[in-house]
Amino acid sequence: MAASAVGVVGCSDPVSPIGSEDAGGSDTGGSDTGGSDTGPSDTGARDTGGTDTGPADVGTDSGPADAGPADAGPADVGTDTGPADAGPLDAGAGDAGAGDAGSVDATTGDATTGDAGLMCPVLQGTGITVPGMVANITAMTTGGSNRNASTTCQANAGGPDHAYNVTVSRRARVVFSTANTGTTFDTVLALRRNCTDRATEFSCNDDGDGTRSVISNVLDPGSYTLLVDGYSSGSGTYVLSTTSYDLAANAECAMPTPLTAGMGLSNQQLGGAGAASTACLTSSNGGQLFYSLTIPANSLATIRVTPGMTPAFTPVIRLLDACNATACLASTTGTSGTVTSLTFANNGTAPRTVLVSVASTTPSVGTFSIDATTTTLMPGQSCEMPIPLMPGQSIMGVDTSMGAPASAACAVAATATPRYYSVTVPQGQRVVVSATSTGSTARAATLRVIDGCTNSQCLDSYTSPSTTTPGQVILSNGGTAPRTFVVLASGTSSTTAGTFTLSASAAAASAPGEVCAAPIDLAAGATLMNQDTATAIARPPTSCSATEGNVRHYRVIVPPGRQIVVRATPSAGLNVRIRHTLTCTTTSCESSAASSSSAAVSLTALTNPTTSPRDAIISVGSTSTTNGTYTLESIDTAITGFMPRYTVTQVPTACDDLAMGTSLAPSAGWTDDSVTAITALPTDFAFSLVGDRQTHYAVSSNGFVHLFPNAMGSPLSSFSNQLMPSATTPNGVVAPLWDDLVPNMGTVRSAVLGTAPNRRFVVGWNNWGLISESGVVLTFQAKLFETTNVVEFHYCSATGTTTPRSRGASASIGVENNAGTAGVLVQYERDNAYSTAQGYRLTPAN
Repeated sequence: MAASAVGVVGCSDPVSPIGSEDAGGSDTGGSDTGGSDTGPSDTGARDTGGTDTGPADVGTDSGPADAGPADAGPADVGTDTGPADAGPLDAGAGDAGAGDAGSVDATTGDATTGDAGLMCPVLQGTGITVPGMVANITAMTTGGSNRNASTTCQANAGGPDHAYNVTVSRRARVVFSTANTGTTFDTVLALRRNCTDRATEFSCNDDGDGTRSVISNVLDPGSYTLLVDGYSSGSGTYVLSTTSYDLAANAECAMPTPLTAGMGLSNQQLGGAGAASTACLTSSNGGQLFYSLTIPANSLATIRVTPGMTPAFTPVIRLLDACNATACLASTTGTSGTVTSLTFANNGTAPRTVLVSVASTTPSVGTFSIDATTTTLMPGQSCEMPIPLMPGQSIMGVDTSMGAPASAACAVAATATPRYYSVTVPQGQRVVVSATSTGSTARAATLRVIDGCTNSQCLDSYTSPSTTTPGQVILSNGGTAPRTFVVLASGTSSTTAGTFTLSASAAAASAPGEVCAAPIDLAAGATLMNQDTATAIARPPTSCSATEGNVRHYRVIVPPGRQIVVRATPSAGLNVRIRHTLTCTTTSCESSAASSSSAAVSLTALTNPTTSPRDAIISVGSTSTTNGTYTLESIDTAITGFMPRYTVTQVPTACDDLAMGTSLAPSAGWTDDSVTAITALPTDFAFSLVGDRQTHYAVSSNGFVHLFPNAMGSPLSSFSNQLMPSATTPNGVVAPLWDDLVPNMGTVRSAVLGTAPNRRFVVGWNNWGLISESGVVLTFQAKLFETTNVVEFHYCSATGTTTPRSRGASASIGVENNAGTAGVLVQYERDNAYSTAQGYRLTPAN
């Protein structure tokens, strides 16, 4: 099956009419009846008047090509049969055919751009006119020819194709669909302003409904071309339905319908919805209706959408700050035919107006009702109004159903509603907060600690493995003044609330390393004597430790090109366990080792082949309740053969506009773990990677460019990232973000920008996801600079990056030569490995 994809212009932007036709003064003279034009080419300014209304031209252009600027006005609505207009498609030796055929200069005779000179398929029937009733069209592509081998959403649209002229008389939402039982093959639909110019394609869908396709767009008056194509070489019978809807008054974000709390709106028609959006929820491609809601100060708003019964649809609710917002305040997707709710807290001291978008996961035409309620925020329902929890105090019957909207703070972001508590810890002391499940519907507890309401980074977090194990976090204050922490208490279920007893131990003297957020520094080559587990803090079991006693935390700083081995030598009667984690909130181990019979135990904490220091979080403790002392050593050795061949610096993010670049994709389209065919770099583009001259490239779906010194290479997709340099294939890698990525709705484009000998070859991954990481959307670029051989990596946007892995903790960033023997590793499996504010510049060192 072909990969799903939808191309949409903006969040609610309409598609403008075609602007490539006559915009000059109208022809009002007699028809041309003489011989061919033999004069000089047209070089004047473009036409700025109305359409051609004179008699038809019957002469033949045989002179030089029109060389004036492109026509940019309204479309020709007559039939121009005379000398051709010099629009943007007149790029060859001139019109040599019958001339212009309506609103687009794209028929026989015009030199084309876009699909490598491929011509538009013969237009089917009399075309499609909307708005208005359009009968289903049944046709067969079998036996036809393939004129457009690819679309913007499917590079392998290689089946025979049909084209329809679409005329829009007034602005409307139009849905084209082959989702019919009469459709017998895997279809691809594409909508273009100009049939033969793929760059004018603004909407595309493959597999919008199973293997059939659905396009939904708001169209302005004008003429368009609809292509019905087949995935791979697929062909057969299809049934094309066209449905149009007059737009509702609130189809655009700028004209929302006011929604008043306590006063619902019924019979809302999705048929009149505007353009679709992929903001927040990439799986939603239904049109939107917009509402505005004013939430009083210090209030919690709940918005409910109740879909009609026929036809049932799956509601999507988004909350926006403004029409041009690129991120949502909150969002949710319901289930088909059921009520969907979204809550949002206004913690401020003034009313706040938000925009509410309602859509469907598909271009549905169902009805719905919408209502909103607001309630005054109660203590504990927002970070700004936490419930005080004093050291030594317990609070019975903590009910998470009374919590605030689910919080994405911390790596263990729970989907259940949390309650907020504040705990003030005296200077030099610590407090342990525990949540014990109670009640008939017991739920495991999640506790998270943040430094303040504006800081979503966790200081500590823990989710209990069962309803009988308390959740527990430690608040340690090594400072010289009291410190207030915010603790979020929630269950692990997003659908069923839980009740807990929340308790804070009496404040006790703190010790270094009690919590991961305040570890003991262990320098490279240093030794720490008389470390005592008796003064450490007990921690619950983790994924790499079924049982665990007291634990102390250390930070090991690994210099570039060095390897650190941590060795713990316990006193008699003590067995120790060493664990290595990436971050304080990571619950899984990178590695671990335990001793027996009081023997020494070693762990390779980290190998750092990168060009900057790296941190490793090490925890050491007893494997049981038996305590004792131990000596901890950091053994520092050099990495054999470590010799960076590049100087790495950080530069401000500067992503290039690749909208008009070349679309890249494998022959079968982008799928998980796919790679393009090997392709030649631009002619005379002089570029060497670690001293190796490169002439060809391929692009992997997993975030790297594969370079080759000739056309004989074998491209690899390689979802598993690795250290660089490494003799393990693939080699010749340029990796801005090498990880197991998934295309979702992502695309890849390339472009050659600048002027020789200072051009740059840019490859951009646009809107890519990360396997097993829901909601992650990444856009990034790799740039190769000719002559200087500089490489740059830029990270244009990153949303949904709430976990260390989504921020680079399983990625490689760097380059290596074709033999895998030399290169540089900028970052390797490190949280916050990249930033949307700064990119990396790799300058050859010799």
